[in-house]
Formats: sequence, C-alpha cells, structure tokens
Amino acid sequence: MLRCHKKRGDYIKDKQKIANEVAKCISEITFKKDVRVGPLTQKLELKGGKDQLLMFLSGKAGSGKSHVIKNVLAFMRIFSNKCDIPFDSDIVKVTAFTGSAAAQLKILGATTLHRAAKLRSQNPKINDPDWVNAILLIIDEISFMSKTTLEKLDKYLRIMTGRKENLFGGVHIVFAGDFYQIPPVAEESKALYTGYCIQWEALNATIILENNHRFREDPEYGKILERIAKGEAT
Repeated sequence: MLRCHKKRGDYIKDKQKIANEVAKCISEITFKKDVRVGPLTQKLELKGGKDQLLMFLSGKAGSGKSHVIKNVLAFMRIFSNKCDIPFDSDIVKVTAFTGSAAAQLKILGATTLHRAAKLRSQNPKINDPDWVNAILLIIDEISFMSKTTLEKLDKYLRIMTGRKENLFGGVHIVFAGDFYQIPPVAEESKALYTGYCIQWEALNATIILENNHRFREDPEYGKILERIAKGEAT
C-alpha cells in the first residue's frame, strides 16, 4: 500500500540525500526493524496517507516535473528495500503519453501509456499478470490525454487488476504534466479540463512546482515564454 505525505520544499538532488531522507522517514515511523505493513501504514496514515493516491503533479516547462518523478522513484526504491517490500516494473509502471516523452524520462522500463495499459487491445485480460501486482502508475505529459482515454484507462485497469469495484482498479496514479502545453490530438474539446469527468474529479492531491530551473541563467527569456504560453502580451 502506497502512502503520500505532502511536504513543501525543493526536491531531493542526489542519492545521498535520498538515502538520508529515507533513514529519517523510517526512524520517524518506527523504531522496530521488523515492522511491516500494519504499523507502517498506520503511522503513514497519521501523516496524511491516502488509501488510493490520485495526484496531479504540474508546473510550467522547466520547473522540474521529470526530476521530481526520478527522485520519488529513487526514494521509493530505497524505502521499499529497507522495509523488504518488492519494488520493480511489475509494481511501479512509469509511462508517458508519447514515445519521445517516455524516452526523455530516461528511466529504465518507461514506455507509452497505451502500451503499458494495453489501451489498443479490444479485449483486456482479466487478472492480467502484468497488472495484478501493480501498485503505482505514473503518467507523464497528461495534457495529451482526453476524457475518453482516461475513462478507458479506468475501465481497463479495473479488468486487468481484477478489482472491478475500485476506481482504476485501486492502482495509485500520479498524473504529471502542464495543461499549457499540447492538448489531446484531434480531441481538444475532450481535454481533461473541459466539462465533467468523474475519474479526473476523483483527484485527491495536487502539487504545483513554481520555480523554473531551466531558465535559471536567463529568467527574462523564461518569463517571455511563460507569457506566450498564457497568450499574454510580451
């Protein structure tokens, strides 16, 4: 079971800091070496944990969304190893809406959402071995997604995980992206920010990254691009 603890501040910058954060987190949660899911999840619930995390991670171009994803995965891997919890591509699925975006993540096993969730299949497999153990799904470049695709993802995950009564089959999902960027191809009228979509309305956590690291050396140029994105006068 995954838990989310909201915390403001800069993202972790290197493996040593990640290891230190894990050690600190575990020491805060328990002093017993053999503690597993029960007491662990109880402590995390007190810190604001969710039974199912449905998070929107956003921020303007260059704010560090991809960097945050990489460091969260590194934290999870070390944390899971410390607690003897399995952590691999069967447990955590890293995807993006396009192949180029998946490649740019530079994360081993990252692939397109359509391939990972088998959205091009007409008949998803019940209790699919690729999904029955899945805990977390990360989707980058969410601005490409339409409400139709999100509804289909919900339907397919319910079938493939064998948990039809749960939204997205009970899988925790982090939707990452910036709605100022490219909208759904040929389906802009069905973008997630238009109208009502029960799956999108189910979000229970949002993180907006405000600092722009890409234009650190030329902030004025970054501000110009930001105004262009918003359709404001430059």
